[in-house]
Amino acid sequence: MGRLTGATLFAAGFFAGIAVGWFVKYPPTDSASAASWVQALGSLAAIGIAVWVPLRERRATEKRLADERAARSRQQAEQVRTLAADTAILIHNSIARAPENWNKGGVGAEVEPFSDLSQRVVAVEQNEFNKHRLAILFGMRALLTEVRELVRQHDRQGPRWNAESKRLDVQLEQNSDRWRQIANNLNDEAISALRAVESGASD
Repeated sequence: MGRLTGATLFAAGFFAGIAVGWFVKYPPTDSASAASWVQALGSLAAIGIAVWVPLRERRATEKRLADERAARSRQQAEQVRTLAADTAILIHNSIARAPENWNKGGVGAEVEPFSDLSQRVVAVEQNEFNKHRLAILFGMRALLTEVRELVRQHDRQGPRWNAESKRLDVQLEQNSDRWRQIANNLNDEAISALRAVESGASD
């Protein structure tokens, strides 16, 4: 766009220079020649306007499209950031409460919050094209599925010291630190993705 505008300005200046040179060399001497000069200058002005107006409209269109893309990227990044924060909170809370819930003979955690959050992640994925943010969303969905499969299990035999409860506790202990770290990393990556958009990085 810059090259095109520069070439247009150069051409306009070139022809204007020629017109001025001819005007100086062959000034109008009567009304007929003056009318011819007016007509010639009017033609040059019309050509200039015919070139300048489309260029201005094109530049305005490109700026509008760029602004729309930037706004859409920011909205997507903010959605990913919110989902990552919600995922981290759900993972941390579910891991913390699961042993107590199993001790009471119930499920480690309710499935609905995991399902609802997974559906929100999928909905955002469908409109996301940025590779970094897509990787974060895929990671969230995988983590939610993995944690849900454990915490949804039910210690139907209660109380806590029976074999089933011990098995669940061991599984949770083996994985809890890793799950928390993954959730924290995803949250950090989502913050980084949002800052990248805010700094003007393009998708």
